[in-house]
Amino acid sequence: MSFFLRTRPSSSLLTNALRPLRTLPPPRSSRTIHTPPNFSGLNCVITGASRGIGHAIASHLASLRASCFLVGRDEATLSSAAANLTASLARPECTPDISYIVIDDVASTKSWEEIAKACPRPHIVVNAAGVSQNQVFLRTGAEEWDKVLNTNLTGTMLGCRYAARQMLRMKSGGCIVNISSLLAIRGGKGAVAYAASKAGVLGLTRALAEELGPKGIRVNAIVPGYIETDMTAAMNPAVVKSVRDRIPLQRFGTVDEVAEAAVFLATNKYANNCVITLDGGMSAAVSTSLNANAKMICFDSDAFQLSDPPKGGSSQVVDPH
Repeated sequence: MSFFLRTRPSSSLLTNALRPLRTLPPPRSSRTIHTPPNFSGLNCVITGASRGIGHAIASHLASLRASCFLVGRDEATLSSAAANLTASLARPECTPDISYIVIDDVASTKSWEEIAKACPRPHIVVNAAGVSQNQVFLRTGAEEWDKVLNTNLTGTMLGCRYAARQMLRMKSGGCIVNISSLLAIRGGKGAVAYAASKAGVLGLTRALAEELGPKGIRVNAIVPGYIETDMTAAMNPAVVKSVRDRIPLQRFGTVDEVAEAAVFLATNKYANNCVITLDGGMSAAVSTSLNANAKMICFDSDAFQLSDPPKGGSSQVVDPH
């Protein structure tokens, strides 16, 4: 046997129920969701900032009034990048605070000591410097392996160590953003050293997120897929079409879209141990081959080659950012 009890509402309850909804205050989120963050007073160090993803991240952070330190190896390129950012972001009410630091090697402890002198109080550190690889495994020598691992993994580790040491001294927490690659998740022919180095970046990120989190230092990573850069612009149109056909969104990403993810990670105070994959859905694909004739495949803008390397030759290692 079941019972249904109906109560008659009082007149006051009916009055409240019929009150127009317009008298209710708007949700808090509707007043703040479109408000851009203000990074005024925050120091941001970005490696690999002369071009590509690193440059776009520096541009976005500087546009939010952060003091940005661009880090790289070539003074002419860095100087030009800093000048272009300053000119493009200049406003009557605000002049961008952009400077640059020239180093010999991102994998050198001495280089990071120089960075610490130039910026002893970093609030946000972005490790975007890296080199790519186009070489099959059996032709990858120890020297090339060391070069790729040193730059991509050791350089990122030293950047994280610099950030952690300085942020702990500041006692105000901070944010570290590491740039990995889709190859870290999927692997790829002809890029064993590169894939291993970027997978190491993800492992480093996760370990540091747990270790440094209690100190208020958040460590996160971004995993880009194919991104529109100078390198992808030089790709054969047929290859571009083949790649796009395997991306559910049917297009390459932009460096600005990667930069927006970096800004989110820097802004959201609860974001720690986050790995944001920006590949247009490509990682959902079952096959890792672009076509039956492909000899080497890399799934991001950093490296690609669709033919056999010269016999006895070494691969070309370039700075993707």
